Amino acid sequence: MGGPPVFADINKGAADLVGDDYTAKTTLKVKCAPKAGPPVSCTVEDEVTPSGVVGKLTLKYLEPSSGISFDKVTLKGSSYGVEASKTLGGVKCKAKGDPFDLGTLSGSAERKESNFTVTCGVTAKKVVGSATAAPFKGGVLGFGFEYPVQGGALALSAGGSATVQGVFASCVYTSKKVFRFGLLFDATPDVTVAATGDSTGQDSACVGLKWMCGGALAGLTSLGVKTTTAALSLAAVKKFGKDAALVVSASSKYDAPGAPTYGAQLTIG
Repeated sequence: MGGPPVFADINKGAADLVGDDYTAKTTLKVKCAPKAGPPVSCTVEDEVTPSGVVGKLTLKYLEPSSGISFDKVTLKGSSYGVEASKTLGGVKCKAKGDPFDLGTLSGSAERKESNFTVTCGVTAKKVVGSATAAPFKGGVLGFGFEYPVQGGALALSAGGSATVQGVFASCVYTSKKVFRFGLLFDATPDVTVAATGDSTGQDSACVGLKWMCGGALAGLTSLGVKTTTAALSLAAVKKFGKDAALVVSASSKYDAPGAPTYGAQLTIG
């Protein structure tokens, strides 16, 4: 069922545009989801590091008899992780953590309706919750809270977003007493512009754009550029059919233009 986003995702659109596709890592990701057989899919991710190749295996499995979805079962080096979920009476319940480390276990529940979304959760350190509502078309208002399990002050956050004439804007006051802002709009049918920042100062500001080239520039699918007060970054995406994509990115600091960093990711499947 559709509804407003969870409180943590109020500014997701603007943050994703200046965050996705930009990487300083070199990785190969292969996804496999057989159309026949048991409902299991897997993703193998290899990252090239100065010390060698680091591998990560992620499995997803839907247990037919119970309806429990093991959304992520991960193995990376000597660490493990499990994320499982099941919907009960319209409430999506989730649990995650390392089964060999009880201190990492956490649980949450989410109820989503057409005009509101409510969440609650607990970890070894805190109890959290949030609620969002859509009081008018294109608008979202919400709040969240955190309370330490060991006792302490209740931390509150609140904010909202609105889309007016195709322009998305958001403002959230966080539990750390900082305002976070987001802006997103289409400058042209093929170019989207985003800006993010917070009340800590100009160094938090980031402005970026994404051009859906459609093959018009060297066969690229999209080209992104973003800038902060510290660095300029580029990200180019090339898709090969429906099942493969190559992302190449570069970043250069303004105070060290002769030492750029590069990253690439090839995804298959």
